[in-house]
Amino acid sequence: MTFIPNSKRRPVSRRLRCWRLSCSDNARIRIEIDFSSSSYRIQLQMDNTLQSICYKRGSLQLLDQRKLPLETDYLNIRDVADGWSAIRDMVVRGAPAIAIAAALSLAVEVFHFDAFTGTSADAASFLENKLDYLVSSRPTAVNLADAATKLKQIISRAAAIASDANSVFQAYIEAAEIMLKDDVASNKAIGSHGASFLQHQLKNSNKLSVLTHCNTGSLATAGYGTALGVIRALHAEGVLERAYCTETRPFNQVSIQLNCCSKSSSMLQQAQDIHTISRNIMKQSFTLPFLNK
Repeated sequence: MTFIPNSKRRPVSRRLRCWRLSCSDNARIRIEIDFSSSSYRIQLQMDNTLQSICYKRGSLQLLDQRKLPLETDYLNIRDVADGWSAIRDMVVRGAPAIAIAAALSLAVEVFHFDAFTGTSADAASFLENKLDYLVSSRPTAVNLADAATKLKQIISRAAAIASDANSVFQAYIEAAEIMLKDDVASNKAIGSHGASFLQHQLKNSNKLSVLTHCNTGSLATAGYGTALGVIRALHAEGVLERAYCTETRPFNQVSIQLNCCSKSSSMLQQAQDIHTISRNIMKQSFTLPFLNK
């Protein structure tokens, strides 16, 4: 990491700009230039996965999935209003990722409070109203509503024993961060167990071809992926021969994620409508094993 002094003050940008260079080994070099301070930060990072959520306490960036795969652009989310817009405008996609992004946008906002003059009850009411507002960004997102409900319960318990508003805000921030950590951990567990299950069920487990449907990778979650996490685990173990994806909506996320984690991927251009009925036909006609996510 190299720091370059800025001799002339320039307007602060809300964006963390990134460029991606493709390499022959399918790795990616990400160059980040952060304009959010009086100096430029240039970071070169080797990576072969896509990360939809970049978070550290007080800072949240969301990958703008609308611009993939030609541009890797992270938007700086400073508060709930930014989080609401990112969800509504489809910057972030995938039920788990939407829920985590919403929770963290509120965590970032309250982290930067200079002063809150209300009581612990006022703080609880403030957080609950903000969560309701975030849910309105995508009312049909089950994970978002479920996360808001769980966070409200934590807020209520914290307010009941807190002596001041800051204690309630701190409890909320910690709860949102735990959601992020737990999602990544559960994703990796799904990948590990799913890969083991498939290899145990199939006779020729050294050469597996897998078909997946729906957006379930690292772009749709806090990291790693659920169904695509299984494929990633198989690839890491060297037993994945080919992965087929049958859906690209809304912005080609599945095919992009497969290409990032494995060269052994194919997009079935004519199979966009494969779902429950056609899947069952394939299962019955060709005796194909299916692992429901």
